[in-house]
Amino acid sequence: MKVEVVVIGAGPAGVACAVQLARLSIPVVLVERSKVGGLARNASRIENLLSFPNGISGSRFATLLKKQLARWQVPTRISEALNIEKTRDGFSTYLSNGETIRSKFLVLATGTVPRKLGVKGEESLISQKKAFYEVVHTPKKWRKVLVIGGGDAAFDYSITLALRSKKAIILTRKSPRTFPLLVERALAMGIEIVEGVEVKKLAVSEDGVLALSSKGEFFADGLLIAAGRIPNDGLLESFKPISVNFETSETNIEGLYLCGTVHRPSDQRYIAVAASDALLAASCIAKRRG
Repeated sequence: MKVEVVVIGAGPAGVACAVQLARLSIPVVLVERSKVGGLARNASRIENLLSFPNGISGSRFATLLKKQLARWQVPTRISEALNIEKTRDGFSTYLSNGETIRSKFLVLATGTVPRKLGVKGEESLISQKKAFYEVVHTPKKWRKVLVIGGGDAAFDYSITLALRSKKAIILTRKSPRTFPLLVERALAMGIEIVEGVEVKKLAVSEDGVLALSSKGEFFADGLLIAAGRIPNDGLLESFKPISVNFETSETNIEGLYLCGTVHRPSDQRYIAVAASDALLAASCIAKRRG
């Protein structure tokens, strides 16, 4: 298949770019390995978006993104992009469903991936689905959940769990590294915050999971690891080093654009920043296509 633009990643940045390209009548295909919405699907409430004075849940926001894609009839492939190659006239994107899409322009809006704790037992719990890195994956049957981390995600995930009538316990090495507002909400909802906890080992217990730490043992039905995020830029290995023009989202590779947290990991709190990158990329592509 050949198309003018391929956008990889259907979070806020990828959707914004694909929709804007469709509005400009530029042929585009959006590729997403999982579900539309990206990391935003995990948010208990998004409160820094204009036009939503009472905020909006991450799940509702993702639903609106899907509706906007449908409104502009953006072709979407739910398949993982396994590899990308630079060609003489653009790019080839190879998907896990066996499809190859050739395009003149390529936009990467692949976001971030979880930073692992790096402790013994972590991989085993993940493989057994006793632990997850995102709250959207947690089973309904879990009643008590350990949340490891002290940043925005750890607190927001815990609030989401509390809203689902789950008991959340936050284990953090230091004092909370998030907005005071989230800490206040967590405490008001009865979420336990245990500071000074260095997790040393994770294991399966008789009734769930066990975290062995500097402050003793903690038991729960399951575990959420929220130890930070790193750029999901594995597709770019053969293109590095890469530089980005923040005024256009263009890179030093002709025809390649980066949008959102794949190159701005510290800005993952702000959906508007990701969308801004995307609109800049779409506008630049419109000028460059000739």
